Amino acid sequence: MSPLSLILKKLKFGALSYWVQTSDFLSEHERKVDLPDKNTSLKVCLVKTTACRELYNLSSPCPIDQLVFSCGMRTGPIGLIQSLNADVHIVNTVLDYESQVFLRRENNNPISYKFRLENQAILAPFAVDVESIDWGKYDLVVAFENSVPSRIAKEYPDVTFVSMIEDHRAFDYHKYRYNLPEGYKLFFNLRTGPSPHELFKKTWEIDFTYGFREANALIKLLPQVQKNDTILVENHENPEICAALEKLTGMRAFQYSGNSVIEFYKILRSARFFVSLQPSRPLGGLAAIDAISAGTIVIANRYRVWNPHPICKELHVNDVYGAAKIINQLNSNSESYDDMLSKQSRLLQYYCYNRPLSQILNFLK
Repeated sequence: MSPLSLILKKLKFGALSYWVQTSDFLSEHERKVDLPDKNTSLKVCLVKTTACRELYNLSSPCPIDQLVFSCGMRTGPIGLIQSLNADVHIVNTVLDYESQVFLRRENNNPISYKFRLENQAILAPFAVDVESIDWGKYDLVVAFENSVPSRIAKEYPDVTFVSMIEDHRAFDYHKYRYNLPEGYKLFFNLRTGPSPHELFKKTWEIDFTYGFREANALIKLLPQVQKNDTILVENHENPEICAALEKLTGMRAFQYSGNSVIEFYKILRSARFFVSLQPSRPLGGLAAIDAISAGTIVIANRYRVWNPHPICKELHVNDVYGAAKIINQLNSNSESYDDMLSKQSRLLQYYCYNRPLSQILNFLK
C-alpha cells in the first residue's frame, strides 16, 4: 500500500470512529419508541427487477426458507417476509428514468453489464410485467431501486411506495433521498439507528436497515442446526487471525471460503462466536446482524462498522488478545454467555425491527 493510500485509510477509519461515537451518543439520548403492534394488518410487498442481483431470486408464493436463501449471500430484509408476511415480486426491467438505477450503477462497466444480462436470464422465468400487478391491494410497496416506475405509482395514491437504493455512495441514493420519485412517499435509508446522518434527515426518511428482521430470524429458519465450538472470522480480516485465535482459545477459528448461501448460513448458525477486529475496509454491519439473528455472539471492533447499534459495547475489542480474553471468559461462564446472547438479541430486536417498524406505522397513521 502506498504512503498516500495508507494516510487516506487512516483518515477514513478516524472519521468512522467519530461517526460511531456520535451514533452512540445520539442513541443514548434518543427517546425509545414503543413496541409496534405484533398483530399489525399491514399488507406489504417487496419488488425488484430482473436487472437486480441483490435480494431474492425467487418470487411468491414460495416456502420462506427457499425464498430467503435464494439471496446472493446477503439475506436482506427478511423481516418483511418472515414477520410481516410480505409478498415478493420480480418484475421485468422497465426503461423509465427513475427505474434505470441499474444502468447508472453499471456506468459503462462491461463486467457489471455481463452479470446483469446473466441475471436477467436467470430471473426471467419468475418475472412478470410491472403493469400486471394490482398494487392497490398493498399498504406498503418496497420498490428496490425504484422498480415500480412513477407513472404506475401515481395511479395508486392510497398506496405508500418506498424508494430503497442499496449503495450509499451512488448518485441515485442521494438524489432520491432528497427528492423522491413522483408517486413515492417514503425512502428507506438503510441505516440501523441514530447517526450523524440525522442532521440531513428528511420527513419521509425511515431508518430501515437492509438487515430488517426480528432477533431470532435465522434461528427460526435453521432450527435443526446445532452449536459447536467454532469461531467464524469475518472475511475481510487478515487470515492470520484464525491461527492466533485457535492458539489462544483452543477453539477452531476459520473464514468461510465457499460460495454456497445455505452452507454459509448453516456454518454461521453453528458457530458460537463471530469475530471482526481489523477489517481491511469499513463494514456496513450486515454480517453482524446475520450472526446475532443466528444466535451467535458477535465480538467486534465497533469503530470499524458504520451501523454499530446491534453490537454490544461490552463485546467491543480491536485486537486478537482482547477477543480471546472475552471468548475464554464467556466459555467459562455459561450464565455470562447467555446474558450476552440475550443483550445482543434485545439490541437487534429494537434497532432492526421494532424501531423501523414503529417509524413506518407512525408515518402511515
